[in-house]
Amino acid sequence: MTATNNVRREKSGVAHKELDLVEIEHSSTATLQKDRAYWKERTGRYGGASVGYGCDERLIRWDNALRARALLRLASITPGMRVLDVGTGAGYWAIRYARLGAAVTGLDFCEDLLRIAEASARSAGVEIAWLCTPLEQAVLPSDTFDLAISITCLQHITDEARQRQAIQRILRSLKPHGIFLLVEDTIVGQPREADYMRTYSQQGWIELLRSQGAEIVGYVGVSFLRFRFMRVLAPLCVVLDSILGKIRWFAPKATVTAFAFRRSI
Repeated sequence: MTATNNVRREKSGVAHKELDLVEIEHSSTATLQKDRAYWKERTGRYGGASVGYGCDERLIRWDNALRARALLRLASITPGMRVLDVGTGAGYWAIRYARLGAAVTGLDFCEDLLRIAEASARSAGVEIAWLCTPLEQAVLPSDTFDLAISITCLQHITDEARQRQAIQRILRSLKPHGIFLLVEDTIVGQPREADYMRTYSQQGWIELLRSQGAEIVGYVGVSFLRFRFMRVLAPLCVVLDSILGKIRWFAPKATVTAFAFRRSI
């Protein structure tokens, strides 16, 4: 918007502020429809592999191994914990935590992915409560979950207003001392925007969460090479990334970062 338009709104008062809200809501609805269409098409083409890097099952396994190591450094899972997995996708993390004895709720807005997740949970012999809804519209119980996890979910909400709404709902659903684990791509510089992604630097993610009432507990680097040599040297990249992730000096250089937040009391 131009400076002239901003001045006009200030002079005109409430009527234009209401118009702004309508414009924001219309924009959010449009991006939600776009995001849904993207994931429906991607899932139809790649199935459960649609949730991962390059839609390559082998690279997804390497990616998840790095994420699991990073997450264990930030929080532990104990039997009986109530866990919310937002953007559960094909259900990998929901099933992993259910196997560890947690009571898990998996949420996603893509019905096709949830069908894959349900089938995988049945095969794994675990029970998970599934919710099919956009995260930013989800009706979640307050003060309920010991842990919430978002594994590259927020970055695929391509509208910042919707990202903020999603964060608010996650934080409200946590118990007062509950932890929110967030794994996202982290870049240097301005927010990275694409048709399917909106992501930030490490500090950008921290500031976004703080603006919605979260406080940072800690963060660790997940990936640094990010399979830079792709399919040929992926195992080597994983080994190097796991080593670099343990060196505190390298953490700000991570291209994928795991964060731990808690709700500000």
